[in-house]
Amino acid sequence: MITPHYIIGFSGHRDLTAAQEQATAAAVQGIFAELATLASSRQGRCELYTSIAYGADMVAVKTADAMEIPVHLVLPKPVIEAREGSHPEGFAADFFETGKAQPEAWAFARNRIAEAENGAGGGSCRTAPFTDSAPECYYDAGLQILSACDVLVAVWNQQPAAGLGGTQQWVTQAEKLGLPLIVFNPETGSLLRYRLDRFGVDPGTEIIRQISATAASEHREPKPDESPAVRLFRSLDAAATRLGREFRNHLVRSILLHGAATTVAAVAAIITSKESPWKLVLIALAAMESGILLWLMWRNYRIHRTHVHEKWIETRFAAELVRSQLASGPLLDPLHPLISNHHHPEWRRFALAAGLLVHRDQLPPKSLDVRRRDYLAERLRHPAESQGQIRHYASQQAVAENRFHLFMLWGRFFTNVATIFVIGALLFKVYKAAAHPGSMSPSFTVFTVICFSLFPIILPLAGGVFLSLRSALDTGRRTYRYRQLVHRLTTAADSIADLKTEASVRRAVAFTEDMLLDELIEWRLAEQQNGGH
Repeated sequence: MITPHYIIGFSGHRDLTAAQEQATAAAVQGIFAELATLASSRQGRCELYTSIAYGADMVAVKTADAMEIPVHLVLPKPVIEAREGSHPEGFAADFFETGKAQPEAWAFARNRIAEAENGAGGGSCRTAPFTDSAPECYYDAGLQILSACDVLVAVWNQQPAAGLGGTQQWVTQAEKLGLPLIVFNPETGSLLRYRLDRFGVDPGTEIIRQISATAASEHREPKPDESPAVRLFRSLDAAATRLGREFRNHLVRSILLHGAATTVAAVAAIITSKESPWKLVLIALAAMESGILLWLMWRNYRIHRTHVHEKWIETRFAAELVRSQLASGPLLDPLHPLISNHHHPEWRRFALAAGLLVHRDQLPPKSLDVRRRDYLAERLRHPAESQGQIRHYASQQAVAENRFHLFMLWGRFFTNVATIFVIGALLFKVYKAAAHPGSMSPSFTVFTVICFSLFPIILPLAGGVFLSLRSALDTGRRTYRYRQLVHRLTTAADSIADLKTEASVRRAVAFTEDMLLDELIEWRLAEQQNGGH
């Protein structure tokens, strides 16, 4: 259901002779075929991430197109449509340098950029962030490729870079990062491979395998108009809901049944008579306690043997990542998922696969106003609790706060009352030690046994049960954290609605999704603690 994607980063020289360009084309075709075979052995596929400058970059793009490898472009400068009679500006200016005019190359590049912007062949296009001033923009574009790729393919003549952002700098950086690297020298024809045994070897592939298996276990019938990305989310959401309900019910029942077993033991402890009828009662109570504990042991064994808790956490985490991609995909870059920045890099492979799936489902691209409106309406302000994040967290906060105060109230009540009976038990034992036991009436004995032997055990136990339920259901964190989150999401929604440029909207959406991702990671850590991991 989920296909791992492996990104080939590319960098190469512009100035190639006809013979060098021909040799480069043959070498790049062989390299791409080799990497595609490696990716296929891992049940995945390759995609190319490159600029489209004349020279080696353009050779790589044409080769990928011929091999039906999706191409993702990053431009060092924006495309500025030239006015008639004016000198080309932006990215086009690179094709019309004095003495190196490449009008045919620019015509191809302009057409290919337009295709990538419209998602042709599953590709995409973006402009490097921060600056369009040379040579800084070339450095930013190369850095963006290097930060996303699984292997770097470089067409490099083994000479120092002519300026900032040159191919030699990315080869050196790939070496420092330990990134798989393939270098072709167009002047000598030599081909060097480094660390290809590391290509695609990371925990992300195993995560995809496990999540795919869990999603496939739901056996949900797809709707006629349902896209693959939505189908994936529905399967993951259903699986996470089922697993979460199973584990939560197990957790609550375990707390309650442990309390019940302790209560049975307490009742048995206050029966001191050795007469025959009471012996049968003691045997029955012991059997009841043993039955409860054996049933709990079996339940715990089954839950841990089937890894219900771990599957729930990972499946819910995956489902929320896909939900985020579905809502923010039209505004964020699928090749640079937020999860890989500073959160959990091992989830990058899954997020990349989900992001590309969403990207291809949502083509052709919509206008900025439509994308912003959809994001606000579907992701943040949707009235349905299962969809709108503001509504969801507001509703969950109210439920958590009610439970938090209820459990605190009963926990404090039983704890305070227990203190009275524990002190009473102490005074009773002092009195019993000083007075003759035969002076107490039978009814008074029964009363004191219940009040000063049974209650000092049961009441603190009841208080502990309610306080345990408060922690197990995560009510304290949700009460305060979700209130803060609702306020921040509401502020973010109002801000996004008023922004005027695409760059500002993209930044605000990225900030909002980062905020939601932080909460998701915080929840994941809290649940791992509940499971004893």
